[in-house]
Amino acid sequence: PLLLEEEQREREEEKRRLEQEQQEREEALRQELERQKEELRQREEASRKALEAERKQMEEERLAWEAEKQRRAAEAEAQHSAILHVPSPCKARRAEDRAAWGAGDAAQATPSDLD
Repeated sequence: PLLLEEEQREREEEKRRLEQEQQEREEALRQELERQKEELRQREEASRKALEAERKQMEEERLAWEAEKQRRAAEAEAQHSAILHVPSPCKARRAEDRAAWGAGDAAQATPSDLD
C-alpha cells in the first residue's frame, strides 16, 4: 500500500508537471501571438502613414502643376493680347500714308473747296 501511494503521488506530480508545462507553452504561444499582432499593427500603421504621405506629396505636386499651368496660360494670354494690340508695321505705314494724303489734299484745297 505504501508503494502504491508513492506511485500515485508520483503520477499526480507528473500530471501536475505536465499540466504546468502545457500552461507555460500555451502562455508562450499566446504572448508570441500578441507580439506578432502588435508587430503587424505597427507595420500596417507605418504603411498607412507612408501611403498618406505619398498621397499628400502627389496632391501637392498636382496643385503645383495646376498653378504652373494656370500661370503659363495667363502668360500666353497676356502675350497673345499684347500681340493683338501692337499695330503691325504695315498697318502703321498705311495710317501714316492716309494722314499724309489727307494733309496733302487739305493743302491743295481752294477756298471754294472748303465751303
